[in-house]
Amino acid sequence: MDKGYLRTLFIFTIFITLMFLITIGLYYVSLATGYHGLAIPILGGSDDGVFYFENALEIKNGGNAILTSVHVVVLGYILKLFDTEYVFALKMFNFTGVILFAIVSYFLVRLLAGRRHVLNVYSLFLGMMMLFVSFVYVSTISIIRDVWIFDFFLLTVLFFALYLKSKSPLKVLYIIPIVISMILLFSYRDYAAASFLGAALFFLFFNRKNKSANSVLVISAIIIVLGIYYTLLKNFEIPFVGLSLSDALNYRKNGQELYAGASQLNISLDQPNYLFFLFNYIYSLMSNALGPLPFQVRGFSTLVLFVTETIPMACIFYYLWKHRSSLEYLDKMLLTQSLIWFLFIGITNDNLGTGSRLRISGYLFILLVFIKVFYMTKWGNSIDDKEDARLKRHHVIKKNEV
Repeated sequence: MDKGYLRTLFIFTIFITLMFLITIGLYYVSLATGYHGLAIPILGGSDDGVFYFENALEIKNGGNAILTSVHVVVLGYILKLFDTEYVFALKMFNFTGVILFAIVSYFLVRLLAGRRHVLNVYSLFLGMMMLFVSFVYVSTISIIRDVWIFDFFLLTVLFFALYLKSKSPLKVLYIIPIVISMILLFSYRDYAAASFLGAALFFLFFNRKNKSANSVLVISAIIIVLGIYYTLLKNFEIPFVGLSLSDALNYRKNGQELYAGASQLNISLDQPNYLFFLFNYIYSLMSNALGPLPFQVRGFSTLVLFVTETIPMACIFYYLWKHRSSLEYLDKMLLTQSLIWFLFIGITNDNLGTGSRLRISGYLFILLVFIKVFYMTKWGNSIDDKEDARLKRHHVIKKNEV
């Protein structure tokens, strides 16, 4: 086997092993503290995992389950298949989602960086994911659906990237795996699939391989379209999702009333005119993408989030803006996916804790692009130059020998 593949397999194994040890460790801490392997007390002692487990048991035992997504059904049939009510069985099933994440991200990195640099960029990406506290938390602590959303989001974008990069007249066949992965994504989080589709269409409209749209034009288009939608089409149900903007704003408002507390942003988007809406929406967008902002730090948990995510991601955003001339076609596509995803959650979410989970999907694409651009700027371009020079010398020697 090629040494490059062996090294990649080694990096993959290290990542999976570390994530597995974290999963096992947190599981036994949760058991020891009386939280049944579904949470740990220092993080509040409860999460959506309790809901998923209770409803999975309902499905296993033929009861009436609350089906918020296909994840409840899948967990229920896992329990039924193995004839068990053991939380650990569901955690191990969810851990296969972590394995799938590492596999799909490898192929996406390879597509972005090329075979010559895939090992180094992949290693940096997995290393950064280990430092990404929110990602590690939602992927290991419970049996929630988030890791599967990451998987199917990445998978859908991977197939779309393959479609964009292909020069074959048969590239249209990529639509089949794109649609299949979109259906899987939709079954886990419907508006994530809508976000992908919107971002894909947006990217195809504004970008070409040899020319990209002016950023001022793109921002202006977003503001104008959003204004028309808010003013004239507020009650129009979005196909595929089955919700209107009014429904999303009501969902947000109900969340503010139901979960009032320190982590609520309390940003009202139901405004009498578009200008007021736009001002508050930009604030909500920034809070969901980068929150907590400095003045939103109200306790230890928000301080930890500020230090571990807000500051690093602000630096990454600045770095990418500074090196925007280095962005390639697929890099821009990934960033478009992040942008549209943030636009979606900026509408629906008003809670910092929930936002720290929801924005992970958008962060994944940003981190992939950042690591690739950072690596190529620091080392990759130099490696390419040396390799090209070596191949040129080799070609000259061969030519002289002839």
